[in-house]
Amino acid sequence: MDKKTIFLVTADSLHDGTATRTVFSGIFVQENNPDTRKILNKTELEVLDLLESEGAEFIRFGCVTGYTDSNFSMKDEELQSMHGLNKRFEF
Repeated sequence: MDKKTIFLVTADSLHDGTATRTVFSGIFVQENNPDTRKILNKTELEVLDLLESEGAEFIRFGCVTGYTDSNFSMKDEELQSMHGLNKRFEF
């Protein structure tokens, strides 16, 4: 059985004086991969755990959104082919 690929998107608010901007980072990971657990932050791990244990295909928790490959758009597939697995990128 193939492992699902999961896309985790994190929104971080950066403050610079009176200005605030939101920066998005993404990372593609595979379910049940011990190496993945070493590179994710606490909230990303919680979303990954929920996706794996609940069998859900989409979860939003705090500043992190996660969804499985069955919900990937063509743009998501392009991003995955550009960045690969376990490599965080900003967009």
